[in-house]
Amino acid sequence: MNRSVYTIAAVVMMTAAVPSAVAQEAAQEIRIVLPEQPANLEPCGTIITNVGQILSQNVVESLTVIDPNSGQPQPKLATEWTSVDPTTWRIKLREGVKFQDGTELNADAVVFSINRMISGKLTCSNIAKFGVAKLTLTPVDNLTVEIKSDRPEPIMPTLLSVAMIVSPKTPVDQAVNDPVGTG
Repeated sequence: MNRSVYTIAAVVMMTAAVPSAVAQEAAQEIRIVLPEQPANLEPCGTIITNVGQILSQNVVESLTVIDPNSGQPQPKLATEWTSVDPTTWRIKLREGVKFQDGTELNADAVVFSINRMISGKLTCSNIAKFGVAKLTLTPVDNLTVEIKSDRPEPIMPTLLSVAMIVSPKTPVDQAVNDPVGTG
């Protein structure tokens, strides 16, 4: 009698586990639950809400990220940065990174993305962090960007944490709800 009870219990438990195991194997999409609906998915306006930051950091990425413990910038798409003089920074990019559309992350893509943000052609809340500074960006080589400011900008690596890098195929003059990034 005990043996048949154990056998039946084992069969029931195995049968109950089969649907969840099959469901796990069949899942092809991930659903993320957020506390609120994002206003849009435009990378240029991601710092307004926490949801925008969560969405942005999972689709597009910035050159630096701020360490929550130290408050200091840490590498993300940039591997290092050097202050050439008080108004000039040289940024080295991570090698081997691609956008979701297959385009390579390079200096031209970074120049495109930051110029898109500062151009004034979009309503861009992220640019507010740069204040009134005028920036000029130049590719030095495939993986190096030079950023010049019209005034000393000692916290440039921190500011670059809000510059979301998008594929150079992104429209320059219109907000997008289907951003293509490296995240």
